[in-house]
Amino acid sequence: MVGVGAFIGVSVYALFAGLFWHAYVLSRTGYRKRDLLLGFIPIVGGVVLTRAVWRYTARTVYWTPRDDRPSDLLRGWPRPASIAAGWLVIPGLLAIGVLAALDSGWDDGERQEMISILRNQGWSASEARCIVDRVSEDMPDPDLGTESEWSIAFDDAMLLCAR
Repeated sequence: MVGVGAFIGVSVYALFAGLFWHAYVLSRTGYRKRDLLLGFIPIVGGVVLTRAVWRYTARTVYWTPRDDRPSDLLRGWPRPASIAAGWLVIPGLLAIGVLAALDSGWDDGERQEMISILRNQGWSASEARCIVDRVSEDMPDPDLGTESEWSIAFDDAMLLCAR
């Protein structure tokens, strides 16, 4: 159940495919498709989604379906496939988070590029390495920071590293 819920949750952000699937799940478990709008209400939306997914992945219809709203289950190979896919989504999201965290910061290519730019401007190799080291300490992520922050970091590094 948790796996399918995670799979639906992630697919909601994937071109709204999850919204259509969620509406379908709601219609197959005794709710109306418009009950999807309950998702915008804190707590109530979570309860509705949890109940719908719990019912949808059940092995049997254990609830009393309403006469005007048919109820059905996820049957055949899609049931274990969606449960397995949901459980794969959770470690996948964790892996993406870890990779994003590891990707931040200066890599060797960015450091070498900055050193070569400084060398072309007339700085010695040791001065260029010193400047890049100081700037990378002040600006830990080369993709972030304003122009004035970069300017201050470079000015301070050049003053400290100039001989």
